[in-house]
Amino acid sequence: MSGHNVMPIKKNPTPYLHVAATTYWESIMKNWWTVFEWGSGSSTIWLSKRVAKVTSVEHRQGWYDEVVRAAKENEVSPYIMLVSLREYVDAINQAPYDWAVDGHQYDCVFVDGHQPKREACARAALDKIRDGGWLVLDDTYLSGGYGWALWTPIVKELNESKDWDGVFIRGRRTDHDGKHRLSQTSFYKKGKI
Repeated sequence: MSGHNVMPIKKNPTPYLHVAATTYWESIMKNWWTVFEWGSGSSTIWLSKRVAKVTSVEHRQGWYDEVVRAAKENEVSPYIMLVSLREYVDAINQAPYDWAVDGHQYDCVFVDGHQPKREACARAALDKIRDGGWLVLDDTYLSGGYGWALWTPIVKELNESKDWDGVFIRGRRTDHDGKHRLSQTSFYKKGKI
């Protein structure tokens, strides 16, 4: 992470989401799920303790090393892919075949990670989610920051789609810099909730 300090991931971490979003996610999660996520970290460890398989994509070497260390400390074994930003969006097509089901279909795809690539990642995920599966988009609204403008096109399309049903959880969270922001995590189910 050039220019940033790598903050250590604690033992038994929770995702960097508003607590209500984490609670909702856990309520819909199944232990047999296969999950793909863009942006590794605390969520990678948390998911790995709750579902069958987690594939996570990371583009920063220092943070990748920290997530690998935390996975060992937490005794979980996610598959963590270190890729360049050029390879970032397409990583869902490069993940090991046996870590997905039915031709690279996932039960849940979580889009977090590198902000400028989130829209493209969400679009790449749409046909990789099985019927009845979930697309989780972090920071679909983030006050004082990059969130809403970044997500407007795909969020608008999903909200208007008859193929996806959404739940939106908004609340205050504290960022790593100590600032409090209003954040929204959007959960979209392929099919009806």
